[in-house]
Amino acid sequence: MADIIDGTPLVITNLGTQAALVLDGATATLPEKGVAAPVRLRSTVTRYPGNARPSTQILGVEEGDIEFRGRWRDTWMGLEGGAAEYSGRVRRLILTQAYVSVVWGDIDRRGFIKEFEPTYNAGGDIQWRLILQVVEADDANVIATPYPAAVSTRDLWETLHEVLAVVETVASTATEVNNVAHAVVGLGEAA
Repeated sequence: MADIIDGTPLVITNLGTQAALVLDGATATLPEKGVAAPVRLRSTVTRYPGNARPSTQILGVEEGDIEFRGRWRDTWMGLEGGAAEYSGRVRRLILTQAYVSVVWGDIDRRGFIKEFEPTYNAGGDIQWRLILQVVEADDANVIATPYPAAVSTRDLWETLHEVLAVVETVASTATEVNNVAHAVVGLGEAA
């Protein structure tokens, strides 16, 4: 997280239009320090009578919402109407229900801006709070394999082909055994 403290830009990209909103030190638009990026392991624990150890099912990982706070001031940004412009751009991301990418230092998440709360202190001075609802993260790895293993259509076709070949062999062998039995017993002769 040292990168964030040192002034790495926060980049919010609309993944539909690829338009980016860059919050950086050069324009004095960076969010405040102290951003929490929660993650939790989803699991269920069942304690059966007589068992000392409970049964645990791991259901995956869930990324929590990330809250950013900051302040935009025209005087800090050196741009008349800059605070209102940034506030309007974030508001449009919510109104268009844009799927966004948020990258800031070690934080790399995709999701939706769930809430944006601008507080207008004076003309050109806006304090703000933004909540990103995280849908996916780059560093989230699936470590468990599904059980049973996923089967492709090709695997299924090859397995059915092998089963059919075995069935044909068994049917052919059964016909041959039947013919031999008729010949030995004499059932194959015309009466």
